[in-house]
Amino acid sequence: GTMTLPVPNSINFINAFQNFRNLSDNAMVFSIVVTEFVLYIFLMVLLRKDYKRKWLPKLSLIPPDRMPAPHVYQLTVTTGSMFGAGTTSRVGLQLYGSKGTTPIKMLNPGREALVRGSTLHFIMPVRESLGELTSLHIWHDNSGEGDTSSWFLRTVLVRDVDTDAMYYFICNSWLSETKGDCEVQMAVNASTEVELRSF
Repeated sequence: GTMTLPVPNSINFINAFQNFRNLSDNAMVFSIVVTEFVLYIFLMVLLRKDYKRKWLPKLSLIPPDRMPAPHVYQLTVTTGSMFGAGTTSRVGLQLYGSKGTTPIKMLNPGREALVRGSTLHFIMPVRESLGELTSLHIWHDNSGEGDTSSWFLRTVLVRDVDTDAMYYFICNSWLSETKGDCEVQMAVNASTEVELRSF
């Protein structure tokens, strides 16, 4: 059989443009359309800025200072989900254990973004075991632009790949010059099982 396509309605452009003279009768509708257009432009600019920003991948390698580095730790870093929680400041840390301390390690030396609400994993080879992990010192250099200078750090989970031991560092704090305690660094003790059950 044959298929009949509907004929589109013709548009009278003269009448359409003449109706612009009656905008005062439709001020509410016109203001809503203008507001939505301005909001659209604003979001396009904002999203373009976010798109151009470098983000850290879900899994990154923290290079060892010296080789060989046969002992491996896996770090899982979780950023808060509230507005402004992510950062493009350079983040550094040191882990302390019963047998030693790591050198200073940088998570994002190229100022890649730790995006709000993200959970990122890092592989960190070291020369030897730190023993039982006791504390974490973590900070940033406040070099991020605008609202990305601050950082809300939720948790850092460290897994000793060789022994499968897990260490939890519960932070739930702003590292910021203007928010929370107005500090860009913090020291956190490893949480005990009793403390973990209380969260």
